[in-house]
Order: sequence, then structure tokens, then C-alpha cells
Amino acid sequence: MGNVLTQGSDRLVVVEQSLLKDYKNASVDDYAVAKSNFDAMQEAMGDKMTVTDEEFDEIFSLICQDPSEHFKLFDCWELGKVDVMEVFAVVIVYCKAPIEAKIPLLFDLFDFDQSREISQNELVLLMLCTTRGLCKAVGLERPDTMQLEELSQHAFLSIDRDHNGQISLDEFKAWALQEPSVIQYLRRFASTRLIYDSQLRYDAFMKQLCDSFVQAGDELRVSHRQLARTPAACRAALARVFPTAPAAELEFLLSTMQATMRRMLLPLVSGSPASAKAAPSQSAPTDVTMDVFCMVVSAYAAFLVADEDGQHVVDMRELHVLLWLIRGSEPPSHIVTSFMRSLDLDQNGVLSVFEWVSFAVENDARTGAFSFTAQLHLLFTSADRNGDAVLSIQELINGLKPLLLESLLKLMERDGTDCSLDLQQPNAENDSMANDAVANDPVVQKVRRRRISQAETVNRLITGLANELMQVMDKNQSHRIEWFEFRQHVDYLQQRIEETKRYIREHVLV
Repeated sequence: MGNVLTQGSDRLVVVEQSLLKDYKNASVDDYAVAKSNFDAMQEAMGDKMTVTDEEFDEIFSLICQDPSEHFKLFDCWELGKVDVMEVFAVVIVYCKAPIEAKIPLLFDLFDFDQSREISQNELVLLMLCTTRGLCKAVGLERPDTMQLEELSQHAFLSIDRDHNGQISLDEFKAWALQEPSVIQYLRRFASTRLIYDSQLRYDAFMKQLCDSFVQAGDELRVSHRQLARTPAACRAALARVFPTAPAAELEFLLSTMQATMRRMLLPLVSGSPASAKAAPSQSAPTDVTMDVFCMVVSAYAAFLVADEDGQHVVDMRELHVLLWLIRGSEPPSHIVTSFMRSLDLDQNGVLSVFEWVSFAVENDARTGAFSFTAQLHLLFTSADRNGDAVLSIQELINGLKPLLLESLLKLMERDGTDCSLDLQQPNAENDSMANDAVANDPVVQKVRRRRISQAETVNRLITGLANELMQVMDKNQSHRIEWFEFRQHVDYLQQRIEETKRYIREHVLV
């Protein structure tokens, strides 16, 4: 069918899960009943291709649990009528039957004169209605009508092998089953639906987990300017959302949270004998902040969503969904293979929960910092203060600061500059330590002024980067970045953050 039909789209799928499920649950017999209803209506009312909401209900009531909602789905321009052929095409594509059984149904649907052959005009209608219907069903923008007509004409020439100006069912079936672009075209809609269903489940898990963390029974604490809970409260929050999860997996998640917290706390208490005594014990329980809790459970929730058969391992096909879910874009097959080879430590051909979560929150051995994937989870979770899974420009700025001010903070620690300096609004006149005897030393003051100037420059860079990211990610121009928009631009986000960090190191912190 050509490249136009197999290209992706940046538009979010917005169809409710229950709507498409109705089509997927339909049988060939259900389709036959709906088609019979339509044929009877045509006999009574004359030839017609569009139907009203009442007529839609009469035709598809056996398939659609809520016909009015399905009618709205196809009546996207609110004309009060829908092209019934688009709906029938969607039912055929998604119904419970092998593709070999679906091809004759689609062929017969557009064989209007029942000649057992379809003309070029009928093929054009077949491709137009099928594509438009599928695009509406999964929320994708459809290709231009002129492009579809041109593609249909080219397809007709390749299908009509005996050049008699008509396409037989055998010719159509051979083309549909053997033409690679057709398979890719149909797989596009199936994959889009699959990842959207997975996103719905994943986002529902994360909302439940965040609510469960906040509503835990014990006292909500504050640790390092973050909401925090005791390990017992975290265990209860996990059990509330995952009541059937194996105990070993929940204990692993808790131990991972504890280890992550200790890695975060250790640099903050190093540097003196007194602070060394304050360092957390490797065995002592540590409160878990909300950002670390969300980072660990997000990896676990994504794993459970991708684990379609519930075996608590993911194979290559499920790993494909898992990586797509985490990265926001479909991974090429070689990337999926590479991940499996590198993460499958016991080389049994599947990934366990332990292997996946360990990777997702792994520590960078060179820097002691979180991996970038983990930092991005922290960025969104920490910045989204009101928990609505949407970032305003100010929330995005606040989320970027910990990533981009890291190098400056390390310099301040090295030269003894007070790290409590307000880097949000750096200003020498407002420095609370300006009257300190040590701080009044000319050399120290010079260093402090230099660091304040650097902080001001970094803050300007952060604001500029946030505005740039907002323009790139905010596809619906809502002036806010929604979670799906953020997730779809992970690679670009990583590239721009790394470029900005490099600029800060090479041109600001010199």
C-alpha cells in the first residue's frame, strides 16, 4: 500500500479501551447479523451508505455495547451520520477470525454488484473506507484522500495480474497475504492499539500507586525536601495495588528502594567523622521518598503490563511492548534483541522481574548517579507536584534544575561555598550567609560571586531549555506537557539535556 500508510503518527490514541474491545470480541457470525440488518434496511429504504445514530443502533446493537458512543467515534465531524462501510471494515479487521477468513469478507463488502470481482473504483473505496475507519478507531490521523486514491490505483495495477480490468478474490487474497506493505499497514493499527491499551493500564497502576503512597496509614514525613514513608508503609502501599504479587517480588522492590535511598544519602553525609557517623547503615531501615518509590514501582508496573501471560517473565515479544511503553516509541527489532542479550543474566531467553527492575534503577558505576532513564522518571515524577500527570512550564523548569545544577553544586562543595545558597533565585544581596565572618573574606566573597553568576547563567539556560522542550513536546498546544507527550520524546529530551550539561561544563563552569 505504500509508505504513506505505514508511517507513524505523533497523535495520541484517545479511543476508550472498551470501544475497540467490542469489535475485537465480535465473531464472524456477529458481523453477518449486522450486515444482514444493513441489507434489510437498504431493501426498505433504498441504496444508502451513511446512517444516522438510530440506524446505527439498529445495525450494530449486537456488536456495540453502547452504540451511541461508537457512533460518536465515527462521526468525528459531528455531521449526524457515519459511513457504514468504515464501520463494517473495522469490524472485519478486528473480529475474532484468522486473516484468511477476513479477506473474503472485506472483498465481498465492496463487491457491490456481487460479480465476484471488484473494479478499480471498488478497490479505491475499499482502501479509503478501511483506512479511514481504522484511523478513527485507533485515533490516528488518516492519510490525504488524494494520496490514498493514487496508492489504490498503483495497487490495482499490481493486483490485476491478467490485466482484464477486474480483480478476482484469488488475486486480492494473494496480494493481501504476500504484499509486505499490507502486513505492515495492518500491523500498524494492531500495534497502536496494543501500546495504547498498555499505556492505559500502566498509567492506572501509577495513579493507584501514588495515591496509595500518599494515603498510607503512618505519618507522612519529609526527607530531603521530598515526601517520605517508612518501609512498612511502602510495603502496605504495594500490597494494596498488587495484592497477588509474590512476596519475593515485593521484598525485592522494597530492598531496591532502600538501596537507592542509601546511595542518595551517602554523598550528603560524607566528608567528616561526625557526618560519617550519620551515614545510613547498610541494614538499618531508611525512609523512602516519593520520587524513589515511584521510580522503582514504575519499572515494576511497566513489567506487569507487558507480561501478557502473567508468568512474571517477559519474552522477546513482551519485551518489545515493555521497551515501547518505557521509551514512548516503538523499538526496532535489533534494539529489542540487544536488550534481551544484555539483560538476560541467566541466559534463559526471558527476563525476570529482578533483571528488569535492577536495570531500570541501576546505578552508574562511574559517577554514582542514577542512569539517565531513571533520572527522567525522577524528573517527571518530582516536577509534577500536583500529581495530574501534566507539567506546566514552571514544573518543567523545576524538574530540570536537579539535573543541570548538579555540576555547579559539586563545584560549590569542592571550594567550600555554602551549598544552601538559593540557586532557584541566586542573588548576592539576598545571600543569608553574607554577614558570616568566613564568608566576608575577600577571596571567599569572590568565589561566591562567581558561583552566584554561574547559577544565574545556568538558570537562564534551564528556562530557555524548558521553553524549547515545551514547544517541541506540546503537540496539542495546551501549554502543558502531558505524560504521553513527555514519553514520546525521551530520546530528544536526553539529547538536549546532555548537550546543555556539556555546554555548562565547557562554557559556564570555567
